[in-house]
Amino acid sequence: MSSRLALTPALTRIRMIQALTLLLLASAVIAEEAALLEAAEPIAGSYIVKLKTNADIESCVSTIRLAGGHVEHRYNRLFQGFSARLSDTLLNYGKLLPHPRASSSGSTD
Repeated sequence: MSSRLALTPALTRIRMIQALTLLLLASAVIAEEAALLEAAEPIAGSYIVKLKTNADIESCVSTIRLAGGHVEHRYNRLFQGFSARLSDTLLNYGKLLPHPRASSSGSTD
């Protein structure tokens, strides 16, 4: 007989419960840390653009890049859109042309 401890069904259940408990604790810590990453103030020149569901995000991103903007992130889970750094000129130009694919939820002032 080996000197190693044999895994009985009861010991296996205990190990599984321990592993699940550690996993739950780790996910709670990660969720808590994520809440601390919120910006306290708006970041100048950085915008989040929410698109309508029928919009072609690749076309919008290409247009922003060609116009001199820098697309930082794309969003496609909770909503469709992207975050970008835009110059004041590019932002003001975009305000003058209502875009059928963009969704507005408030003022940028």
